[in-house]
Amino acid sequence: MNWRAHKLIYKACSPVHLGCYTLGYIKLTRPYITGKAVWGAATANMTRTYGRRGTGDYNEFGTFFKDRIIFSYFFPALDLDSPLLPCFTEEGIKYGKWSEDEFQSRFFGSSTNTAIEPVSNTAEDEILHESEYIHYKVKEAASGEVRAVFFVGYVFISDDASMKEQPVIWQGETGWSLRNAIQEIFVGGDIKYGWGRLILQNEKCEPDQEKIFDFTFKGNSSPQIRFNGKTSGEPIPAHLSIDCSLNIRGDIEPVIGRDWRNGDGCETGNRVKKDKERKSGAGQDVNACGLHWVPGSIVKASNEVNLKITRFGLLEGT
Repeated sequence: MNWRAHKLIYKACSPVHLGCYTLGYIKLTRPYITGKAVWGAATANMTRTYGRRGTGDYNEFGTFFKDRIIFSYFFPALDLDSPLLPCFTEEGIKYGKWSEDEFQSRFFGSSTNTAIEPVSNTAEDEILHESEYIHYKVKEAASGEVRAVFFVGYVFISDDASMKEQPVIWQGETGWSLRNAIQEIFVGGDIKYGWGRLILQNEKCEPDQEKIFDFTFKGNSSPQIRFNGKTSGEPIPAHLSIDCSLNIRGDIEPVIGRDWRNGDGCETGNRVKKDKERKSGAGQDVNACGLHWVPGSIVKASNEVNLKITRFGLLEGT
């Protein structure tokens, strides 16, 4: 089974909030879009485009996108050739030429919201919250120029990708076109208010890539990226399982998410949980993928190292 990599470029058309941590009543955002967030958006779009109504096809398409089509993490960019991946340095985390503080001052904003008590027309108690987000436009301090924010990432498609006896391809007329289904996606939080709207820039997308964020791509049996063994180290472009035996410098955090749960049990990763007393529906099952090195952590290796790209764009050792 061979894999192909296609470079995707989305233009942000509204604020983007990717849930991270909560600090008091402030909901912080990540500085990138996780592969799982794009997976959720793509699953919804493909089901609405080619599937039937109801939850059955959502589950089927969701499993398909875990096994036969994988999305990488997506990183913000002003220059499309230079996405702003985090990188751990001796001076702290950097995004391109900017320090973490400089990056956040340019790209981050926040919105304060509360719920209104209809009887008294006043704010409800303990409902006030502030949501941090990534701007969809930024203003250059020196020139005053307003620039659009893009998100750069990749989709990996296996050659045998098919559903319901239909081949799933990037584009064409011989099967289901993934490109047509994901022209517009909504990712992250507060999408019911219009946040997280991304539009695919078709003329800027590049199919059949041999490089992934400057790493060599290998797709012979599974999607992999190759680190060239630089003594100075290279930053990882996604969460990497701590089970790999590599020399890494950076931060570690648990990767935890919430999945759909059916009434008679649900599939979570590689395990099946049965608990009829728990509620069914969206977000009712907690999926713990274990501890991972965060994106931007530095891999130091004297020889070439291959890392496997797994479900939701997560990385693991080969």
